[in-house]
Amino acid sequence: MGLAEVIVLGSIIGGIWALVASGFSLVFGVARILNFAHGTYFALGAYVAVVLNSALKNFMSDCFSLILSIILSIFIVGFVGVAVYKVCIRPVKMYGVMIILVTLAIALLFEEILLTTFRDTPISVPFPLSGVVSIAGVPVPYTRLVALVVAILV
Repeated sequence: MGLAEVIVLGSIIGGIWALVASGFSLVFGVARILNFAHGTYFALGAYVAVVLNSALKNFMSDCFSLILSIILSIFIVGFVGVAVYKVCIRPVKMYGVMIILVTLAIALLFEEILLTTFRDTPISVPFPLSGVVSIAGVPVPYTRLVALVVAILV
């Protein structure tokens, strides 16, 4: 693996992780909640988007169903996050360390629900744009390029 490949692919993966970390930092900075379930919400959003996309693609084009399923999954997981906060986190917020235990329990609960529902079979959504683009001589799939652009914009 050459230096250019390490830099390009590392920047893309780093951008995706920076997006996740910025959400974690925002929650901790604003609400002072150390949320160990933060990554689980991303996984939940991905699975919700996959399920919605498979349901919507029968009624509309692949591209539009993918965009709509991503937008809807953001709102659905946001609603789940608010509900979890009101029911589980707010009652123990004054106890400090209990928040860590509660959010860890929530993470384990959601992970087990996802594992039980979807098993260990990998699932994916076909991306409307297939192919690769060359950046500094490194072939980069369009999916990774879109992820980098979203990470930069957010």
